Amino acid sequence: MPCSHVTSGALSPAWLDADEESHGSLSWLCSQANDDTANDLVDLKSEALRLLRETSRTFYLPICGLPDGLLEAVASAYLCMRAIDEVEDHPGLDPSLKAPLLRQISLDLQSAVHDEAIQFSFMELSEQTALLPEVTGRIMEWSALAPMTIAPRIWEATSTMADRMAYWAEIGWRIETEGHLNQYTF
Repeated sequence: MPCSHVTSGALSPAWLDADEESHGSLSWLCSQANDDTANDLVDLKSEALRLLRETSRTFYLPICGLPDGLLEAVASAYLCMRAIDEVEDHPGLDPSLKAPLLRQISLDLQSAVHDEAIQFSFMELSEQTALLPEVTGRIMEWSALAPMTIAPRIWEATSTMADRMAYWAEIGWRIETEGHLNQYTF
């Protein structure tokens, strides 16, 4: 894996003891890390930007202009949300698997605690997960990209959205009333 603090299905934030001001910024992380770890963190940022460019030219340019720390936070949030959106919208994925996969991602993120590992087990639910794009398969890395001052909020928002997507996948995206439309849209 390109990031050394992401190992075998778990996010292990080795850099949690930073002061509030610089906590989690890529430049601070690199200054605290050995050369190999610093290179891995830079590689993760580079990989995130590469995938961001491939998945959304609209968001890529403005995100690239953000300062360190904010760039990682926004890229993390975008890629995590994109990862779950790919599950919901994937045309080759059996519709009956979408809700369980999204619910498992939601539960995986809900179990995240800032000083413990995030276990992502959704990929084990079905062989069909091999159909999912790279952005989804690497959600663990994207969740690790954000500075710890904002990461739990990104995990919570992604978890909430995955759960809502699971609901709509489960009922076949049947929107019958204006209230349903508002629930789906907002």
